Amino acid sequence: ISHYDLHTPQYNYNTIHRINKMLNKGDSIWVLTDQTIINFKESKGILAQYSDYQINARGFAIIKDTLWVGGHRGVLFQNKATKDFTLYSPYRVFSLSGSTNGTIWFGTHQGLHKIQNKKEKNFIQNPLLNVRISDIWIDRNNQAWVATLGKGLILMNQKDSVVGIWQEKHGFNSNIIKRIFLEQKNDVLWAITNRSVYKIQNKKLEEVYALPIGYLNDVYVANDTIWLASSEGLIKMPKREKSNSMKVVYLTNIWVNNQKINFQNRPIELSANQ
Repeated sequence: ISHYDLHTPQYNYNTIHRINKMLNKGDSIWVLTDQTIINFKESKGILAQYSDYQINARGFAIIKDTLWVGGHRGVLFQNKATKDFTLYSPYRVFSLSGSTNGTIWFGTHQGLHKIQNKKEKNFIQNPLLNVRISDIWIDRNNQAWVATLGKGLILMNQKDSVVGIWQEKHGFNSNIIKRIFLEQKNDVLWAITNRSVYKIQNKKLEEVYALPIGYLNDVYVANDTIWLASSEGLIKMPKREKSNSMKVVYLTNIWVNNQKINFQNRPIELSANQ
């Protein structure tokens, strides 16, 4: 793990601002904070600055060489010549993502919106999509995976139809989905609630990890490793693959509060302080 102190003469940024998201786009890294968007490229172990945009950001997209940003000020796009940002939509944005067909999806506390062919559309009338949107990812088929705070995970196709719903009744332990991450190479989607990590593959939901402490804030998957940002710090975990063979586990001893428990031929009931 490399550490870069951005509050130095070489990288003159104020790092007291909260980092909202980090995205790997090809050979560069985008860092989105409450005050700025920074685009970096690492070369031979040295961090080289590309651009620094002084603007609050919760999500961004590059559509036809135009930078679109979503944040507290709304949805903005950048003028290529002046580098200034122009307000397109005034809604406070919590997530924003773009597709290869030029569509921009963004989420507000009122629900899901999209911009297509310079026209804005909202989905406030849809009871599944009229809550705060926490994250949006676009897959290879230009379908939008939408994480909500209260209605679970929703999949939208290019015709604006809901083609997938995953909620508590489908296996989530909560309908509050904090963040999602999409592996573009195989269309495997990872989702987190406060304390659990889930995987959706071929539209089948599976709980992969359940954490006993702390709260999860973000998820990133690289190769065979799951990276989790949590209230307890950064967590690194291997991917889990289901095995077709059944494993038998034998319990030989049980200890509770440093005392050995006799559990033969009887159930064990533990009190709240055990």
